[in-house]
Amino acid sequence: MKLRPYQEAAVQAWLAKKRGTIVLPTGAGKTVCAAEAILRVGVPTAFLVPTIALLTQTRERLLDLGTSVGVFYGNEKDVQTVTVMTYQSAALHPSILDRFQMLILDEADKAGSEEWSKILAVASGKPYALGLTATLDSKSPQHRRVAKALPVVYRLDPKGAREAGAIAPIEVVAMEVDLPPNERSFYNQWDEERRRHFTALGGADFQKIAYMARSGDRHAVQVLRLTGKLKRLLS
Repeated sequence: MKLRPYQEAAVQAWLAKKRGTIVLPTGAGKTVCAAEAILRVGVPTAFLVPTIALLTQTRERLLDLGTSVGVFYGNEKDVQTVTVMTYQSAALHPSILDRFQMLILDEADKAGSEEWSKILAVASGKPYALGLTATLDSKSPQHRRVAKALPVVYRLDPKGAREAGAIAPIEVVAMEVDLPPNERSFYNQWDEERRRHFTALGGADFQKIAYMARSGDRHAVQVLRLTGKLKRLLS
């Protein structure tokens, strides 16, 4: 398969270490990097994902890239040289991971949770282990555990991905909206509060804030909550 220059750089950086995490924005081709790593290493590989929907999507994507793929989850247990499974299935059947020399952890930021910590420990002890995520935030204890077990070997931020043509550029269009005095008061109050939480996050982009919110970061949760209230007020 033909990789973009940044994808080739990511795969090469991972191959140099054989264990580590690639951080790419959503839509920048993390699965392509994983498929290339599978082909170059050539060992039995378990590809772990957090949901059945992602399992199906990942299987189809790997098949499209020319990789023979099995799946292992509640309704189907077809173990092949490359097998996609959910974190939940791996946790319920931990011995299944003994069959594989390489583990790939999709949405690896979730692997730092208490629920999946044993899987992260298994991955860090494998000859080959690859984490894939759109963000690892040093302020999150969960993310720090992942970075310690599988250090970041390559990172491309959204700005770099846009410059590389990997994701579409963002266009911001300002629109004036007339609000009644009482609604304007609410808007100003919520917007000021949102800005305080956003500042506490160090100016993280919105994609990163969404991931941080799912990890329970208080400021990120408030940014999303207040953004929703502001949108509803303007609709």
